[in-house]
Amino acid sequence: MREEVLKVLRCPFSGTPLKVDRSLKTDAEGEIEIGILSSESHRFPVLGGIPIIKPARQTASLLRLIESGEPEQALLVALAPPFPRGRGARYLFRTGELLRLRGLVRAIETYWHARVKTSIVNSACTFEESLYFFFRQSAWSTLGPFNYFFYRRSDPTFLAGLALMSVIGHDGLLLDLCCGVGPFTRTLAQHRDPTTVVGFDEFFFLLYLGKRFLAPHVTFICGSANLPLPFRQREFTYAFCSDAFFDIEGQWGCARELLRIVDERGVIMLVHLHNPLWPHSYRGSHPLPARVYRNLFESRSPKFFSERTLLDDYIA
Repeated sequence: MREEVLKVLRCPFSGTPLKVDRSLKTDAEGEIEIGILSSESHRFPVLGGIPIIKPARQTASLLRLIESGEPEQALLVALAPPFPRGRGARYLFRTGELLRLRGLVRAIETYWHARVKTSIVNSACTFEESLYFFFRQSAWSTLGPFNYFFYRRSDPTFLAGLALMSVIGHDGLLLDLCCGVGPFTRTLAQHRDPTTVVGFDEFFFLLYLGKRFLAPHVTFICGSANLPLPFRQREFTYAFCSDAFFDIEGQWGCARELLRIVDERGVIMLVHLHNPLWPHSYRGSHPLPARVYRNLFESRSPKFFSERTLLDDYIA
């Protein structure tokens, strides 16, 4: 993380500026690899060059490890696959059985941290191998997300997004909201100064792969789109979000945040919005009708474009 990024960052809880509390490791270019940022109210870890700007309950263990001289362990914890979800996990939490299985859970965590260390951190594995490890070998144990991220650039919806990207200039800062592993982030960084591109997503592992393999000079920030976005007002000229806005629970709040951080003369682009009135293989968590999307950004006089038309024009 470049220290000049601090100029545009704000704490999402107090709205106050962030500063470097500790810088424990920097790379050859002087960017912070491991450290701690602080505001008037909160402290946030920086791991793998990525600030994790999340609520205290989600960062407390990482901060403790960094402060106790175990930054490598903190990185392993941040990279570890999630605990299995589903009826079994809900039953354990509901009945308290998980407390009696604490030793087993810790053993599983230790096992996964060792797997992450050998398979990801200390390995010369490829992007494909790293992505496969997380989505197939982890608790998620599914190839769906792996196929989505690995083959994303061949998806027609990605090509439609490329068509819209043609209106993006080289001026100002650009935010790629819910960027995932960074397929669009990489493309955006190839057509402008990569230090003017910011990728934002809630999944640290995906951002870690994005910074390691796809866009090493881009600023990636880990945080939640359901919270106030951790940026100063009117800092961005462009905001881009592809195939993700409908999965944000607080879309009204997120829309207001985008309107706050993007300059009034700037452009906000939401690509591939799911509509509950139209059948789709993946409906999304919170799809909205077109009229509601329009109302969210009414102050900017939003325009809608047919994805089919964009795709046909791009291919032609």
